[in-house]
Amino acid sequence: HDLSMRSRFDLGVSARAARLARECGCSLIQSHTVRSALVAQRVQLETGLPWLHQVHSPALHESERSGLNLVNFLAEAVVMRRADLVITVSQALAAYVTKYYRVSPDRVAVVPNGVVTNPSSCVTTFLPAGHQRPFVILTLGLFRPRKGIDRLVEASAILVAAGHDVRLRIAGEFADAAYARRINALITRLGLDNRIERLGFIQDVATALD
Repeated sequence: HDLSMRSRFDLGVSARAARLARECGCSLIQSHTVRSALVAQRVQLETGLPWLHQVHSPALHESERSGLNLVNFLAEAVVMRRADLVITVSQALAAYVTKYYRVSPDRVAVVPNGVVTNPSSCVTTFLPAGHQRPFVILTLGLFRPRKGIDRLVEASAILVAAGHDVRLRIAGEFADAAYARRINALITRLGLDNRIERLGFIQDVATALD
């Protein structure tokens, strides 16, 4: 179901979301971003459903715009305290939520991101000995500093240096032209221009995944 917001500040979508939740017999509200949390709080008030909010990063460091970060932090702090459960991706972020958002520790749970703790085992698992074809990595998204595309580029360089035939395809727009230039310079500095394909914004994701 697509309940598009008419604008960035269209919280009226919550009435439609609440109506849909009742019609579909939903049993849980889940939100992730600050705006979705503002909507979720209203849906919770209208339906009485339990509400789970996920936090992946501190709002004060979400972007390069400190003013917007502060507004998002204050808005999230107000509504997050009403969530039945807040899930974070690390113990450090859970402590941050408890301290700065003043959410009771008994309403905060940690579900870590799925990561490989041993890089060498990662290479062995995904790039087994004798693998003949190029190993292609595709990343899709709206790229900004907090997304860490620079880390993916650096990881690609490590794999190439280890003797693996790796190709990286970057699909999506850069939110900031200066950041795009920085990433392009990094790609050139690491000697990866012939191994990284910059696709820009694409609509046919299925074809890119083939």
